[in-house]
Amino acid sequence: MRDRRFDLERRRAGNHAVRRRDPMIYQGPAAEEKLLEYLHGLQSRKTPDARSGIHLHLSRLQAKHRQPYHIRIAINILKDNLQPFDSSIFLCHNSDLIVTCRGARTPQLEEIAGKVQYFFSGDTPSSEEDEQAADEPEAIPHLSTIHDLSVDCRGLLTICEQMLGEKVRQATEEIEGDPESWSSLSSLDPGRLARLAASLASTDVSNFLRRQPICKFPRDAIPESIAYELYVHIADLQRVTLPDIDIRGNQWLFNYFTRILDDRVLSLLTKHKDEYLTEPISVNLNLETLLSQKFLNFSNGIDGSIRRRFALELQLVDVVADLQSFVFARSFLKEYSYMLMADGITQHTLPDLAAANLQFDRVKVIWDPKTYAETESSEKDRIVGAIERLGPENIIFCRCGNREVIEAGHNLGITLFQGRFVDRIVNPNSRRIN
Repeated sequence: MRDRRFDLERRRAGNHAVRRRDPMIYQGPAAEEKLLEYLHGLQSRKTPDARSGIHLHLSRLQAKHRQPYHIRIAINILKDNLQPFDSSIFLCHNSDLIVTCRGARTPQLEEIAGKVQYFFSGDTPSSEEDEQAADEPEAIPHLSTIHDLSVDCRGLLTICEQMLGEKVRQATEEIEGDPESWSSLSSLDPGRLARLAASLASTDVSNFLRRQPICKFPRDAIPESIAYELYVHIADLQRVTLPDIDIRGNQWLFNYFTRILDDRVLSLLTKHKDEYLTEPISVNLNLETLLSQKFLNFSNGIDGSIRRRFALELQLVDVVADLQSFVFARSFLKEYSYMLMADGITQHTLPDLAAANLQFDRVKVIWDPKTYAETESSEKDRIVGAIERLGPENIIFCRCGNREVIEAGHNLGITLFQGRFVDRIVNPNSRRIN
C-alpha cells in the first residue's frame, strides 16, 4: 500500500514538473532583430499584457569575465529560475542578456537578476565611474535593470535599437572593410577594367544581386516595406573578380564599369521577370543606359503594370553632367509610366535640387543628424524649405544605419526610410547584411 501511495505521489510530482518549461533562447546573428520584432508586437497590442523585462548588462563586465562559458552559466541560472513563467532569453551581440517574462512579480524578477549578479560579484567594473565606486568594499557592478513592459516598451525598444545600430555598424565594417585598407589595393586602370569587363561576361551577377527594402516607417509604428531596391553588391563582386584591385579608386573608370553592370542587370531582369519583377522595385541605372537601345528593348518587353511599379534611380551628378539628355529621357520615361527617383542627394544639395525643379517623383537623401545639428540656422531653413517644397511624403532617407536618422526624419515629417538598420527590423531572420 505504501509503495502504491509513493508511486502516485511520484506521478503527481512528475505531472507538476511537466508544467514547468524552459524559456525560449534566442542567440546568434538575429537575436536583436528577434527581440525588436517581439517588442514591436507587444507594443501594437490593444490590450496590455502583464509582461516584464530584465536587462542584464554583462557588457559592463571586463572581457575576461564575459567569456563564452561565463555567458552559458548565466543563461543556465536564468533557465533554472524562469521555468515557472512564460519567458524568453535574448543573447545580444555585446554579451548583454535580455529576458522577457509573463506572470512574474517585480520582487521575483529582482531575485532572479540578483542570482546572476551574485555569480559575477567577484568581477571588477570596466568603466572609470564604476572603478571609483569599487573603492567602497560593498560595491559591485550594477548589472540589471527591470522594465515593466505592460506599461511601456519604449525604454527597452530604444536600448534594443541602439544595440542593433551598433551591430549594423560593426557588420558594415566587417563586410566592406576599413576605408583606409582600400589604399593598399592597386588602382583600377584601363587594362584592368578590360579584364574586369571580360570576366563579367562569364560571371553570374545574380550571385551579387541584393534586395534592400524601402519602408514606410511612421513614428511609433512598425516599418512596412513598400518596394525593394535591387542592386549589385560591389564589395562582394570585387572579392570574386579582382580581389587585389580597388574598383572604386578611379571614379571615371568606375562610372564606365557601372554601365557594364547596367547591361548585365537588364539582361538578368529580362530573363527572370517572374523572379525579380513581381513586386515594386527600384534600380539605379546610368543616364546613358536609359537612353540606350538595350533599355528600350527591355521596356518594350515588359507590360505597363510592371513599369508602373518600377522606379528608376539616377545619380544627381549624372543628371547635372548632361541636363539636356536628362530632360529628353524624363519625357520618354514618364510616357512609359516609370517612376523617377533622384539618388546621391545630401542635406546640403537638397535645396539646390528643389530649386532646379527637375520633376523627380521621389528623392533619396543621405542624412547625417550630427552634420545637420552643426549647420547654421539659415542653412537649416533652406533645407526645411526644400523638404516642404518637394513634399516630405516624396523623400526617402537612405543609408539609415541607426535610430537617430529615423528620429531626425520623423521630426521633419519624413516617413520613408531605407538602409541596413531598417532592413534588420523588416528581415530579422536574414543572415545577410544588405
